[in-house]
Amino acid sequence: MIVLQVAHITKTPGPVQSLARFFCEKKGTICYQILHPLDDSLANSLLKKDGKSIIQKKRLLPGVTKYFSSFFLTLKWLKKLPERVDLGVGMNCFDTLALIVAQKLKLKKITRIVFFNTDFSRIRFQNPLLNRLYIAVDKFAAKGADFLCCNTKRTIRARTKEGINKNKIIYVPNGVFLKDIGWVNNDKIFLPQLVYVGSLNKDHGLQNIFPILAKTSLRLFIIGSGSDEGYFKRLVQEQKLVNQVFFLGFMKHKKTLEYLKNFSGFGLAPYSQKYDWVYYADPVKIKEYLACLVPPITTNTTEISQIIKNNNLGFVYQKSPKKVFQKIASLNNNGYKNIISHIVSYQINIDYNRIYQKIFQLKK
Repeated sequence: MIVLQVAHITKTPGPVQSLARFFCEKKGTICYQILHPLDDSLANSLLKKDGKSIIQKKRLLPGVTKYFSSFFLTLKWLKKLPERVDLGVGMNCFDTLALIVAQKLKLKKITRIVFFNTDFSRIRFQNPLLNRLYIAVDKFAAKGADFLCCNTKRTIRARTKEGINKNKIIYVPNGVFLKDIGWVNNDKIFLPQLVYVGSLNKDHGLQNIFPILAKTSLRLFIIGSGSDEGYFKRLVQEQKLVNQVFFLGFMKHKKTLEYLKNFSGFGLAPYSQKYDWVYYADPVKIKEYLACLVPPITTNTTEISQIIKNNNLGFVYQKSPKKVFQKIASLNNNGYKNIISHIVSYQINIDYNRIYQKIFQLKK
């Protein structure tokens, strides 16, 4: 089976890399990738075969011009692939558009085209004209693809409301490769402590946690860096939290997972309601907490918050985590182990090897 994935990427790994890995590890599958830089963290567009670069081209372009330029480069590089592609996967609407155009113009035989909808938004750009163009391309790609993969049921409902045939939509949530996590001790001894993994910027609302934390004896360990790191450190000083909040700095992904596996406590995952894409998002961070048996504490912003609440996998709050922190402060080891046992039972649902298998069962 010959698979082609077209994507825009940054240095930060995500669904693009996870899906490509699944294809590359699948026996009897040859996986090509056409990858374009989404921001200045990467300089080159790449054509890859089974994870190895065949061609690279420097691409430092401003603003949205990169999408138009990469569109034509994708069409050009398609000619270097085998005559027939069994499965073409576009990781955003512009990438999917290139596959649809190539198929219509008979530049490449693509048996099935999948729009792998990694995120959904109707306010993508502040410029109204640009935003309307984006929505038009997005709807065209969704209707023109043979199948549409959505990572939340909220996105599925939004797509069907816009006229997409629900029979061609596949629910493909984000997850982790559980085999990478390995063995995790499910007999963790509870400690009244929290961990936060993520970018240090105000958009996530981490700053709102500090005043509430100051009224408890809970400790918070922060893994990550970002543009507002200095601001957060000043807040910790001002609110006299230096003996409760500890900045561990940036950690490589593998080291972060090892830390979480050995962490006994809860994982913070606050999400703002400021952006519409957050409402439709399926945070990988929460899936990694669950994979490492770290019960998450999250806002009710995202869809997975309801899964956490309904399955007793952690705690969910609306505006303030005050009551949640109070529960954790009075939690005993048996209560903690009960939550861990629910996570263990749920974990199979977040394994990428199970989730992505759906894509290989598609029929045109």
